Amino acid sequence: MRAGTDVMRYSDWLSNEAMKLTTKLNNSYHTPEEIREILSELTGKEVDETVSLFPPFYTACGKNISFGRRGGDERCTGKYGCGWNAG
Repeated sequence: MRAGTDVMRYSDWLSNEAMKLTTKLNNSYHTPEEIREILSELTGKEVDETVSLFPPFYTACGKNISFGRRGGDERCTGKYGCGWNAG
């Protein structure tokens, strides 16, 4: 990607949004419902109520992650979360 292009600006926006949301997720206590709400915002998709995740969780993007029913992994740190699928 070339600096200054629309694609690069969008990529930067996605990364910054992911940093904001993962910081929110990882730096204070959240109920399971709140965790799913944050994950839904991060991925841009509804996260099923059966999904369970124990932070910390990291990703460079987030929009290409999806969680299926009964998905989640208490060991997940998702450091390489782009393209990661659970469930």
